[in-house]
Amino acid sequence: MRRALALAAATAALACREARQAAPPTAPAPAAFVGSEACAGCHAADAAAWRASQHARAIQVADPNTVLADFRQPGFSISDDGYRISEVGKVKYTFGVEPLQQYLVEAPGGRLQAYTHAWDTNAKRWFDLYPGETLAPGDELHWSGRQQNWNYMCADCHSTDVRKGYDPASRSYDTRFAELAVGCEACHGPGSAHVEWARTKSGPRGRAGDLTGRRGGRSIRAAATACAAARARTTRRSRRARPVTRAAPS
Repeated sequence: MRRALALAAATAALACREARQAAPPTAPAPAAFVGSEACAGCHAADAAAWRASQHARAIQVADPNTVLADFRQPGFSISDDGYRISEVGKVKYTFGVEPLQQYLVEAPGGRLQAYTHAWDTNAKRWFDLYPGETLAPGDELHWSGRQQNWNYMCADCHSTDVRKGYDPASRSYDTRFAELAVGCEACHGPGSAHVEWARTKSGPRGRAGDLTGRRGGRSIRAAATACAAARARTTRRSRRARPVTRAAPS
């Protein structure tokens, strides 16, 4: 009897050990966005180049350091409240740098709209994007129309980790983003796992390579597709949609 009990106990212990060994490893938590400044400590030269790039200035809060246009001309004004476009509203953000800089104004329903006159940074003059055309409200190309809506048309490529936050019931937006402009993670993906590995030097070395676009680790096709999503006229249908970052197996 005692021999049978001992055998049963040993069998149970062996089964438990095998079950523990066979259990799949716990998947790591999804990486989160941490912001470009989190990268600067280890990548100072890259961070300096990024800060001087048009990616970093793709969209900026409108102030004397970022606005390039002459708002003293007719139809525009400057006050203690900021920059204004007559009969349109207050400018919240600059949009782009050169050769043209556009301006985003706030509109009802959480919308940001791109005004259809841009500043020509080379000729130093206002430039009508639709010369010779009369665009009335209701026209998609009018500054208040859908084609000039930042939330719908522009945000995905000019900001980082955009969540459009569109509510069909109220036809309004509550758009959020991890970083206002095009930060490091817009191309390389969320960096929290990489930053944690760099801080602790613990975990598999591969964790440091989770970022896309790492030096020496891309095919031409992968590099092209990462950039093409922001260079093509596209509309993102899902927040989870991402550009292809690895070539398909041959």
